[in-house]
Amino acid sequence: GDFCPIGEIESLSLNKEHEKIFGGFTKHTSDADLSIVNLECPLTDNNTPDIKFGPVLKASTKTIESLKHANFDLVTLANNHIMDHGPEGLNTTLDVCKKNGIQFVGAGSNLTEARIFHVSEIQGKKIAILNFAENEFSNTHGNSPGANPLYFPNNLKDIQKAKKENDFVLIIIHGGNENYQLPSPRLKETFRFMIDAGAD
Repeated sequence: GDFCPIGEIESLSLNKEHEKIFGGFTKHTSDADLSIVNLECPLTDNNTPDIKFGPVLKASTKTIESLKHANFDLVTLANNHIMDHGPEGLNTTLDVCKKNGIQFVGAGSNLTEARIFHVSEIQGKKIAILNFAENEFSNTHGNSPGANPLYFPNNLKDIQKAKKENDFVLIIIHGGNENYQLPSPRLKETFRFMIDAGAD
């Protein structure tokens, strides 16, 4: 799911009231072999908002403490808000994750970095996790920072590469129609294509 520590959630995090945020769910994230959450906004203490359609989000770098409290191992960053505060916001997010031992996937300083998939070894099996975002302004398509786009030529190559090197390939995609719980026929076809290409 999405973790977006803004508003009341940010206040609870800064007050170290982490369990009020997760409501007992941390038992599951702590017990899991690998706990993953989508970080739906940059973590930055600077104010460098981008001009865009829709809300521009950010949260304090200190809210990383809530993710640590819940023992999340990995955050996905390929989403439509990760570039809301430009390259500086993304870089700060990457830095604060690194400093706090939380791994990330799905964004980088350029397309090559954003395409790097995460690998975890669990019970002797290597699991690759790839993270894509439907086309948004936040995506990178070359040398600019941003999120890893849902783009078939690259996605297909990355799935096939991950499959050769690992036992399992998991795909996490950020997209779909907001406030509608079912996937569109187009998305279903997209996901089936990825499974046929080697995704588990």
